[in-house]
Amino acid sequence: MDTFCESVVKRHRTVRLAVFDVDWTLFVGTSAETLLINYLKTVGWFRPAGVGRGICYALRTLPHGVIEAFLKNKYYLSGLDAESLLGRMDEFHEEWMKPRLSASMLDQLSRYREKGYELVLLSGTLDFIIRTLCGKLDIGNGIGSRVEIRDSKFTGRVEGMYPIHAQKIILLKRHFAGCMIDWSECAAFGDSYWDIPLLSRVGRPMAVHPDIGLFREAVRRGWPIERRTVEITSPAQRLWIEQITRRQKSISKSFRSHL
Repeated sequence: MDTFCESVVKRHRTVRLAVFDVDWTLFVGTSAETLLINYLKTVGWFRPAGVGRGICYALRTLPHGVIEAFLKNKYYLSGLDAESLLGRMDEFHEEWMKPRLSASMLDQLSRYREKGYELVLLSGTLDFIIRTLCGKLDIGNGIGSRVEIRDSKFTGRVEGMYPIHAQKIILLKRHFAGCMIDWSECAAFGDSYWDIPLLSRVGRPMAVHPDIGLFREAVRRGWPIERRTVEITSPAQRLWIEQITRRQKSISKSFRSHL
């Protein structure tokens, strides 16, 4: 199996999908692995040796491209006991992930659930994070990157196809093999240039706080764009909002310069 996939899909039927990216889409102003790294630092499990392996791997594989050198680089996990980390996922969710979930995306999940859509989390983030989110949010389908476990420890190596760009469409087709996907009725939510192939494939795309590449494409095609405003309740949240604001200003400035 290329990736983690969890499904409750009944085969041999037509399905309508509502596909949600995770990083910077389901989460406000951050990524799942950024949260995980901060959590690992808090509990004393962030390993300098793993970071060193990650740097070496990036330098060695950079000629093969950014995806291989950086996105598939999970060596900060190398050497960690898999069972111990997986056993803390409930705690990680409650303390770190749940407070960063986007209220608007949770509303979209509820909306499409009520309409009878198959809900899907599809992201390059870690498989066990996807599994945790699927369980907590009552989502029946999850696709994420699977990190190799050897001798009960994470190696840091991603196995199989990485869910990004057009590969997301390939993985969806594999995941729903035996079903007919009604792409014209499907919805997809993403924040990145890498999400353009999937957003182009569905009938109901939405760009969520997009980067410059997706912002330009969404404007050109007339796709809905969600611009986020968040109530500030703590100094840490203020810092996150400032980062989001700087990012949006940079997007707008870059877009105007290309008009």
